[in-house]
This record gives sequence, C-alpha cells and structure tokens, in this order.
Amino acid sequence: MGFGGTGTHILTYLKVLAVQKYGEAPDFIKFLEFDTIADWRPGKTVQIVGQGAEEIPKGVEDIQLDPKREYFYLGDRKPTLADFVYDVLQPGGQMEMYPHLTSWFHAEWFWQGVAKAALDVAGGAAQQRQIGRFVMFQNHGDIVSRIQGHLQTLDKLADGTDVQVWIVGSTVGGTGAGCMLDAAYLTRLAAQRVGINKLRLSGVFVLPDVYSGVTGISPARAYAMFRELRRVQ
Repeated sequence: MGFGGTGTHILTYLKVLAVQKYGEAPDFIKFLEFDTIADWRPGKTVQIVGQGAEEIPKGVEDIQLDPKREYFYLGDRKPTLADFVYDVLQPGGQMEMYPHLTSWFHAEWFWQGVAKAALDVAGGAAQQRQIGRFVMFQNHGDIVSRIQGHLQTLDKLADGTDVQVWIVGSTVGGTGAGCMLDAAYLTRLAAQRVGINKLRLSGVFVLPDVYSGVTGISPARAYAMFRELRRVQ
C-alpha cells in the first residue's frame, strides 16, 4: 500500500518491475495507492496545495497503476474539513460529538494559520499531517473494506503461510506522514475481521534527505511521525 505522491512513485515502479519479471502483474502481489487527489490518473499534472505542480508517474511501456482498481481516493465528507475548522470544533459547536478528533486535531491552529483554500482536500493535504490523518478518519470504513478484499485474496493464495503487507510513503509531506501509522492499525483491523492470523506488516518510510532542495519539505514532520511511531510500538 502506498500513501501520497511518494507512495505512487514507489508502487508504480514496483509494478513495472513485477510485470517485467513475470510478464504480467502476478495475482500474489496487489497494489493499492491512497491519496487526496480527486481526479487521479497516471500522467496527469496536478497542482499540489502547498507544494506546486507534480506529474503522477506514468510508469514504463504503459505499465502503470489502474485508477479504478489500484487507487483509493481519500476524499472529504460532510461535515467537511472546513466545517470542522470553522464551525463544528469551535467553541459553541459540536465538539462533544467528535472525541476521536478533538484529542489530536487542532482546529484553532488551522483557523488561525492555514488559508481556507488549503482546506480543500481535493487538492492534496497541503503538506499538513493532520489533514492526512483527518481524511483517514473520514474514510476509515471504506478503507477497511477495501483492504479486507485484498487480504482475503492474498490469504487464499498464501495457503497457510504469512500474508505480507508493505506500507510505503514519505515522512515529510501531509498524506503519507499523516496516514501511514493509522494505515497499519486499519490493516490489522481488516485482517482480524476476515480471520487472518498470519499477517506480517512492514513499513518503508522515505526520509527528508531524499527531498533536499524541494519546496515545502520539513524534517519536523518526519520527527513528529517517528515520535508517534515510538509511542504506539
């Protein structure tokens, strides 16, 4: 599973290597990319809020991720991110109805320091880890269902051996750094629901040095993510 732009790059070229080795995408490898880009498709240039323009990788020789089968859009829902920031989680709003958000989502900070346009999740997570995590909460039910389907297929093919799941992305943006820890939890939840006991879950996280000179990259995001990882281990 890949998260954010870096996840897309990694999964795309892993699929290229798999197809080049086996002649086609093998049944025992599944690719699933998660991102906050609404009209996501390989080759499209998208304007990433807080970062600039970026082309979704096209792969090699028409080997690329399938937008319908291998992409999950982490979209916003009602109440939207802007609703939470400007109304629901403000004094006099409905904070008591969302304890799963109020314990970590800093609505006041977004209200004071983030432009309202950056709260349009369809344009990306705006380099904000809290936005990445927020859309995981918005879509958690559908995410678990999608992962369950892949796990059931892989479990049958594994024939009693471990089902291996890899989570990949970067530690320096908004989507990957904000989603990957919760993705691990949701994967374990999905495995539990379909009765998979032999699950081996691994993560590969790209560090800030890879993005030297890239606009909007902050080592502080990586530091925060690894602090959280240490606390949940």
